[in-house]
Order: sequence, then C-alpha cells, then structure tokens
Amino acid sequence: MKLFGICILLSFALLSCSDGSETVDKQKTSALDEFIRIPTNEDGEVDTSQTAKITFHEDHFKYDTIQAGEVVEHRFTFTNTGNQSLYISNVKSSCGCTVADYPDSPVPPGESGTILSTFDSKDKEGPQINEISVTANTYPQRTKVTLSGVVIPSDQKTENK
Repeated sequence: MKLFGICILLSFALLSCSDGSETVDKQKTSALDEFIRIPTNEDGEVDTSQTAKITFHEDHFKYDTIQAGEVVEHRFTFTNTGNQSLYISNVKSSCGCTVADYPDSPVPPGESGTILSTFDSKDKEGPQINEISVTANTYPQRTKVTLSGVVIPSDQKTENK
C-alpha cells in the first residue's frame, strides 16, 4: 500500500514540474493539416485565389403554404467555382425536422453537385424557416442555405391545392 502511495506522489510531482508548454515539430504535418490550411499572402491576409469555393445557384427556397404532415424536398444545386477540389465535410440543419444529404466525394473545380434537403412538417404549424449549414474546405468554412414557407393544420385547405 505504501508503494502505491509513493507512486501516486511521484506522478503528481512529475506532472507539476511541467511548464505546460507543448513542443510541436513544425516539420511534421499530416495530409489533414494541408487540407485545412487557409492560404495567406505575405501580409498575412487570406488569399482565396487558390481555394475551393461553393457557389449555390439559389441560397433560399420558398415552398409557400403546405399542410402539416407534408414532406418538402428540394435540391440546392451548387458549383465549385474555386481552384481546388471541394470537400463537404458536414451538413447540419437548424431543426431536427430538416435533413440534408450531400456528396461524399470531392467536387472538382468547375463541376456541380447537389444537396438534397428534406423538411418534414409533422407537428409543425405557422411560418417556418429552416437553415442548413454546409461545412467545407472553403473560406469562409460555412455556407448557409434556407427553406421557408407556412405550415397550416392538416384540416385546413391550402391556397395552392
């Protein structure tokens, strides 16, 4: 038991001697480090001329008025207008009622892709605005698109039906 106590005290003593600084070998970088590096010019300003760039053909879709329980699908089409392949790493919506599917393979410069968004209006009523955040190797890292419309109770008739 004494040996256990001595080991614990030695461990604390060794840890408390550290100054808390980390040494990083600047020569070693991983492929991920190179992937997420944001290019800067000599003045330290961000230089986006050599990055991927996501350009949506439309960043907002209005589905007008629907009845509660209906599902709305919309494809947000985009083009990589940058100079590097576009990698989408995550797509997240502002509400659990909206999900989005995105390409899992790189989109080369000049090529297009789509993000399929699906809004389920079950248990929803009134005006709805659903935001979808797209995280990619772009600058800025996040781009947002939105879906909006009005959900009326399922026992009421919509104007466009």
